[in-house]
Amino acid sequence: TPSCNNGYNISGSYLCSLGAWTRSPSCLAVPCPTLSSGAPACTCNSGYYGTLTDSQATWSGTCTACAAIAGCAVTPTCSTTSGSRCSQCTAGLTVAPGTGMTSDQCQYKYRYWRLRLGAVSVSHFPRVSRYVFKSATGTTSNFLVYTTDNCVDSGNIDSTGNTFAYDFGSPTAIVAGGFYTVFSGLRGGTFYLDYSSDSSSWTQLAGMDLQTAYGCGIYLTDGTHP
Repeated sequence: TPSCNNGYNISGSYLCSLGAWTRSPSCLAVPCPTLSSGAPACTCNSGYYGTLTDSQATWSGTCTACAAIAGCAVTPTCSTTSGSRCSQCTAGLTVAPGTGMTSDQCQYKYRYWRLRLGAVSVSHFPRVSRYVFKSATGTTSNFLVYTTDNCVDSGNIDSTGNTFAYDFGSPTAIVAGGFYTVFSGLRGGTFYLDYSSDSSSWTQLAGMDLQTAYGCGIYLTDGTHP
């Protein structure tokens, strides 16, 4: 009985007479599964992952889409349900590499960043000891300090329209801004994170109503409370 290499299937009739083929079959590549290509060695298409297995007559396995990365200019790659990788972000964005199951991110990278106070949502803006920025690596750094951190309501209350800008000296990827509140009760207001390349023309990146529901501590415009 004739056989074909992996990735191929027998096509046509065949006949062997006196030890020789008098009519031989052909070997045709087995079609790849949906969202894959490259027969006879099928692999998932770019932007998808999965394990495909050939049993000569057919392929088994499925290809699943990689997690999307906002701002990625090319199709992300991946090898698991998480941990997508982006080789190039759209103009104005910079790749912030992820690790392990954490996907890459496309971040805005500018020299000037500022925190801008919008409208009060609860009583008045929180009394704070300092304002902070959070970098693409997840670390927070102070850019304005009024006093040492405390939980006894000793600090400064700012107002709608106040802006606090910082010059990093070179383009820097920032993902959030925020503050350390010294009040253990509930206060709140909208905080905006803006960026600029010249400290004159500003663009809003994020905005959030930050309410101090967890008491004193840090609150950031990405919704985290580290």
